[in-house]
Amino acid sequence: MEPKVTPDEKITMNALDSFDPFARQGQVQRQQPQQQPEINKQPRDFSHLDEPMIKLDRKPKRRRKPVPKVLEKMELPTPEEIKQPIIEEVTEKVQFNDTLQSNIVESRTNEGLPSYRAEFAGRDIFVGFSANKATNPITALALINIALDFGRDKIRFDVSSDEKNFYKSRNDLAEKFLATDAKWLLLLDNNIIPSIGRPQWAKATIGAARNIHDSHLQKHIVHRLIGAGKSLVGAAYFANLDDASIDCSKTDLGKKARVCTDSVEPVDWVGSGCLLIHRRVLQDIKKKFPDILHGAFYPDDISFCKKALEAGHQPHIDLGVPVFNVGIKAY
Repeated sequence: MEPKVTPDEKITMNALDSFDPFARQGQVQRQQPQQQPEINKQPRDFSHLDEPMIKLDRKPKRRRKPVPKVLEKMELPTPEEIKQPIIEEVTEKVQFNDTLQSNIVESRTNEGLPSYRAEFAGRDIFVGFSANKATNPITALALINIALDFGRDKIRFDVSSDEKNFYKSRNDLAEKFLATDAKWLLLLDNNIIPSIGRPQWAKATIGAARNIHDSHLQKHIVHRLIGAGKSLVGAAYFANLDDASIDCSKTDLGKKARVCTDSVEPVDWVGSGCLLIHRRVLQDIKKKFPDILHGAFYPDDISFCKKALEAGHQPHIDLGVPVFNVGIKAY
C-alpha cells in the first residue's frame, strides 16, 4: 500500500525532482521528456585496426640537439653580490612623492556637496586603530565604511591593543606605518566616530549627530584632514557636553567646533583620538631626538605635539568636520 501524499508535499517533491531553485509554491513543475540522441545504425569499419601501428616507410624523427651544460661554466655570484640588487630594488619601491597635498578626485552630489567617494594616487593612507575589549561597535562600522569607500588598493589598516600602556600602542602603530611606503597616518581611538559622508547613517546611529546639519555630516574625515594641507592636523572632538572640554590647547575654540566652523587653527597640541600625521613628522622627530627611548608618543599627546613643533611641524585642529566621542553619551 503506497503512503498518502498531500498536494503540498507533491508540489515540494516535484520541485526537488526538477532541480529548479526558482520553483514557486503552488505550481507543479512538470519534467520535460528528454530527447534521446539518434543512434547511427550504419555499420562501422574496423579494418584499420588490422594495420601495423608503426609504418616502416615513415621517415625517422629529427633528434633534438643536446642542451649545453651552461651551469658548469657559469660563475655563480657571491652572497654579497646577490644582496646588493635586492636592497636597491626595495629602496626604489619605498620612494614616494613627498608632497603634502594628495591627489584627491572628489565627486559631488546634486546639491553641490562633497560625496564620500574619492580616489587617491597610490596606497597613501594608513589607518592605525587603537582597539581594546571596549571598542565601540559604531566606530567599527565607520572603519568598515572607510575601507569600502577607498578599497584595499588605496588604503590599509592596522591595529594595536594595549590598555595599560597608551603611548606604547601609538608608538607601535607609528613603527608599522614607517615600515610601509604610505604617506599619511590616520590615528583613530576605539571610542571615536568620525564623519564619513553619510548624514542619514550618522543621525540613525549617533544621538549627537541629530542636531548637526547634513551639510556638515556630508564631509568625509579623510578628505577633510588631508585637504587641510597640514603635516599635523587633528579633528575637533569633546570629552563631554561642555564646550570647554575640546581636546586641544585652546579651549576657547570649543564654541566654533560645536557649530562646525569651516576653519583650521594652529594650536600648541591636539588630541590623537582622530589625528592625521604626515610621514615627515615622525621622520623629523627621530632626527631631532635621536636618543629618544620610549618613542615619539611618550608620555601623551601633549608631549608628542611638543616634539613635532620642535622638529618644525606646527600642530593644527580642524573645526569644520564633526567627530563624536562615545562614552556613556555621544559628544
